[in-house]
Amino acid sequence: MPRPTPALIGSVLAVLFAVALLIAVGYPPAARTVGQVWPAREWLVVRRTDGALAATVRDRARGTVDATGEWTFARGDEVAVAFAPRLAGGASVSAGDTIAVITSAELSQQRVRQQAELAVAEALARATRAGEKQSVIDEAQANLRATQLQCEQQEKRLQRQQGLADRGMLPADVLEHDRYLLDQYRAARSAAAARVRIVEQGARHDDVVAAEARVVGLERQLATLDARRAALVLTVPFDGRLGYGARGDTLLELAGTDAWVVEFAVRVDESSEVAVGATVSLRAEGRELPVSGRVARVSNQVEWVAGEGRVRVLARIDDATVPWGAGDLVRCEMPLPTTGGWSLLKRLLLG
Repeated sequence: MPRPTPALIGSVLAVLFAVALLIAVGYPPAARTVGQVWPAREWLVVRRTDGALAATVRDRARGTVDATGEWTFARGDEVAVAFAPRLAGGASVSAGDTIAVITSAELSQQRVRQQAELAVAEALARATRAGEKQSVIDEAQANLRATQLQCEQQEKRLQRQQGLADRGMLPADVLEHDRYLLDQYRAARSAAAARVRIVEQGARHDDVVAAEARVVGLERQLATLDARRAALVLTVPFDGRLGYGARGDTLLELAGTDAWVVEFAVRVDESSEVAVGATVSLRAEGRELPVSGRVARVSNQVEWVAGEGRVRVLARIDDATVPWGAGDLVRCEMPLPTTGGWSLLKRLLLG
């Protein structure tokens, strides 16, 4: 029997070493790590430093932040957000649900002023169309005297109230209300005086047209203001779970429940083998079968942990019906065609 040559012995040892290495590193090779599950989308409503409210959607899968709404108000305006009482933190909501109403003190006061202006304009239009009967003239003159008396009395009252306010003995809102009443009385006096002039001189066609046009214009302004106030609501953009006042100026957080992603890190030498669209197998405690996902993004930044470079990978979970919680830990396994021990083995065998 011929004795084995050194070349044959070397070949056998190389094969044994290769088999041992394959057993040690596993074949096919894969990146194995622990990841965290997060909602694929989050909706945030924040109060900016200028008093405006802004809503944005953060899409983790695409790595984008998109503005979805903005509500601006006059500086110094008192703005409040009233959430529906039935919706506590953690409540589930559906796309299209209205969950809060935004109120503006400035817009509310503006509506009161416009309603008063409209009422005066409507009264003036009626007076313009009425003609000049003596009974109408007498009524108009009596109304003018009454409104003049109201103005004089309110002016005296406001003068007294101003003195008290200057000495800090009267709240500012009371003084502001008295000023508002004086403005209303003066507007009523102006309308009454105009009515007296019209009924004494007789209505002209041009006066009637102008008065009616004024009413139409104010009605349109009021309708525009009402439409703006009706738009001051927060409507859910997608299915999710609510959270309130999470941090800083954040008024509302909505974590989407219609899509989920998993974020994990791989070694730098493994990251070159990770491709968008690659399959990731996920296993979680208490779940018998693994869930699959597909790589959506691979970071181009390297993070160093304990002296080892890591690259973050984000994968979209295929089955959106599986119930997850934000921050759930899962074991992630992703096949790598040439990484790690398999790559080393190829270099050993092929030189």
